Amino acid sequence: MEKTNEETPHEPGGVASMRYGFTDPRDGSVGVQYSFRTQQAAQIGAEQAGVSRFQGHSPGGDVVQFYRDHEGQWRQAENEAEIERNQNPERFASVRVENVARLLRAGEEGLQVAKVPLSPELRQAFADMGVNPQRDRDERLQGGIEVRTEQLRQYGPDLPVADVKRWVDLDARSLEAIQDPQMRRDVAAVVAGNTLSNDEYRKSLEAGHRGVAVEVAAEIGRRDRVGETPELQTALAREHVALHRQAGENPAERERWEQAMKSGVDGAGSAYRVELVTLDQDLAQKAGVHVEKAQPDTTYTGRIAAEVSGKVIQEREGSNAVVIHDRQAIANDVSKHAGKGVEIKYVGDVGLVREAGVSHTRDRMAREERASERER
Repeated sequence: MEKTNEETPHEPGGVASMRYGFTDPRDGSVGVQYSFRTQQAAQIGAEQAGVSRFQGHSPGGDVVQFYRDHEGQWRQAENEAEIERNQNPERFASVRVENVARLLRAGEEGLQVAKVPLSPELRQAFADMGVNPQRDRDERLQGGIEVRTEQLRQYGPDLPVADVKRWVDLDARSLEAIQDPQMRRDVAAVVAGNTLSNDEYRKSLEAGHRGVAVEVAAEIGRRDRVGETPELQTALAREHVALHRQAGENPAERERWEQAMKSGVDGAGSAYRVELVTLDQDLAQKAGVHVEKAQPDTTYTGRIAAEVSGKVIQEREGSNAVVIHDRQAIANDVSKHAGKGVEIKYVGDVGLVREAGVSHTRDRMAREERASERER
């Protein structure tokens, strides 16, 4: 059975639009479906029916959840946990405490079992069954970290600092216990995702497990080098610089992070190098970035990546070089050719000049000057 409060699920001209609705299970043997053309109408209908949730359905099949929080405000939900958190905060907090305690307890027990030495007899028994006991332990530890990561995404914003530290400690010790190289890299990537999405997790890892933090950062760098996004490369550079600064006067720690940055510079994309230069030019050069100072009357190709204090930073594709352009220096250079009233636009090649609606590159201006000289 279906009740349609508002019909015509199409926009004028026959283009399908968003449809909203909910099912009231209390009406009829199998419930009644209510459908609406607008979100506001669905909210009113849900309130009248005493329902706290409804859905939005796009023509392409995407489903969006809407819910009424404990204060009576309608919200669009990012995930199921958000609905539970905001509809019944006290119950959500109670369930969170129980689940987190259970997860950490199970993880600790699993880690302790994985560390128990295997007797020669037990190893032989496993071998007779065709089972690799160490791989089995590694897989269990990996599975534990992956399960906890899913829960961290759900509970992360609500976790007390003390719980985050326990969480990080368990993940770090589990990673250290894994012996299979590929599995260890995969787990390091999972932990890296946690550090990027949860700032308290990152701080706890850096403070309590420096060695694991280095391994995790190196894994981010390795994956960046095989095609990860510029956003991740930028985040990795920020992480490396922050950790280098936290090392303070500890020469061993500083050297460790400088080596990590050298590895990133050698293989990562230009976004990593540009961010290093943006944050700390001296450190970037120490890590192997070749920083060039732009010369007058020279065309440099590459994407304009950033601007800091009047300095325009440009990528040099296909190399580990970054070009630094001084806005004032370029303005002075261009004014020699086109006068002081020109406007400099940094698009594509640096130094594009616009004057009275006409665009000139410096190369073009040079050609025009040579042509004028020949005419004279």
